[in-house]
Amino acid sequence: MIERIFAEIGKKSNKKEWICLAGQCDKVSINSHFLQKNGILKNLADQGFLVETKLTDPNHWKKTGPIEFKKIGINQALSLNVFCSNHDSNIFKSIEDFDSDLTSFKSFLLFSYRVTCAELRKKQIHLDSYTQILEDERLDGKIKKEKIESYCNGFYVGCIQLVRIKFIFEDEIRKNSNSFIYYSHVYEKIDVYASAIFSPIDDDEFNFDEFEQLQNVYIHVIPRVQDTLILVGYHKDYSTPWTESYVKSWGGLSRTELEFKLTDLFAERIENWGMSNRLYKELKDENIHKYINYIKKSLVGNYKDLFVDFNLFEK
Repeated sequence: MIERIFAEIGKKSNKKEWICLAGQCDKVSINSHFLQKNGILKNLADQGFLVETKLTDPNHWKKTGPIEFKKIGINQALSLNVFCSNHDSNIFKSIEDFDSDLTSFKSFLLFSYRVTCAELRKKQIHLDSYTQILEDERLDGKIKKEKIESYCNGFYVGCIQLVRIKFIFEDEIRKNSNSFIYYSHVYEKIDVYASAIFSPIDDDEFNFDEFEQLQNVYIHVIPRVQDTLILVGYHKDYSTPWTESYVKSWGGLSRTELEFKLTDLFAERIENWGMSNRLYKELKDENIHKYINYIKKSLVGNYKDLFVDFNLFEK
């Protein structure tokens, strides 16, 4: 019964009419892709389908683990209700055009702004869900409300920090003051995609230090027709030696080094990624099991000194 109520509340929060996150817009948001659907994602889609990792039913974790690789339609790939139709079309026009220069600083800014807003929307949805769970009388005496309150507080603080980061990007897009350091790297094509923001942590304690929550890495793995482009960077005023070293470490990689690096990114650092169905079919079963077991143990902790020791894409 508890799981059914949780699922019901989660579905309700996801289907809620969420307001556009651009500036002070008050229009209803639409389904927005973190990466361009008709250019970037279409380069990998097999008959309109891609493969992403999705959470499984908690009741089946013992059998399946916390996640599974799932075939999804391109319309659902890396998408969320974030911006209204007007802002989704106009703000990101320069990275939506077929002949866009995706290696440019402006492209890095727009991809990073978009995914920052997407992460903010995710946390808003989670906060809404857990607030409803806390207030639902059907769950009285059946859940640990102190734990739910802790989750609510965490999501609330996360929303505040992401709103601040959103304002930083909006200011940078207007003024173009070069407040971010970024690098672009081109590699032999590998059929994966990603767009994410993450902040590495030192231990297994939640850390809501205001300054440290701004010390983020912004990374985008963009499949093109002939190659794979990686954009990665950070804000000049909110960096650490680890952040700077990590961002630089994406350059000059061999194919095998890149595969290990991507495995670490997808297993330890971020959730927003996917691959082509063709690549998924080529993965070894043992490596898929290693990946799922790793997630089961860590649940994406972003621990800066922890790195994976296997290659998901090993042939």
